[in-house]
Amino acid sequence: MPKYDYRCTKCNFVCQIRHEISEKPEKHPDCPEKTCDLEKVPSYFRLVIPLQKKANHKPGDLVKKHIEEAREEVKKQKEELKKGLDE
Repeated sequence: MPKYDYRCTKCNFVCQIRHEISEKPEKHPDCPEKTCDLEKVPSYFRLVIPLQKKANHKPGDLVKKHIEEAREEVKKQKEELKKGLDE
């Protein structure tokens, strides 16, 4: 049986419940309320895997890219200003 992650909208408790796809759990075992309102939430693994794919990049790579683009833009603007002064 597959596991599904649920969050109780009444007590905000997040739990993992095993059940068949055709079933819908009505209450989680630790809920202090008499009735639960469970909503499905994304699984932990579905959230982590996309982040791991991006982990091949160093944190500063994006910053360095933007700095280089800014330098190029400043260089172009300086050249345009020099042309304007020479005319």
